[in-house]
Amino acid sequence: MMLDVDLIDYVIIHELCHTIYFDHQKEFKNLLNRITKNSAGLNKKLKEMSFVLKIEY
Repeated sequence: MMLDVDLIDYVIIHELCHTIYFDHQKEFKNLLNRITKNSAGLNKKLKEMSFVLKIEY
């Protein structure tokens, strides 16, 4: 839970969209964008925060 709530919500919504569309084709992206209103921006922000998700042993 080291991410902002909006990014956590985005990841959950992204995965739930995969229950309808199994790939990242146009229909999937349209659905994701209809729900989040800013899927491209949230995806970019998630990629920028990817260092938070890496665990070092």
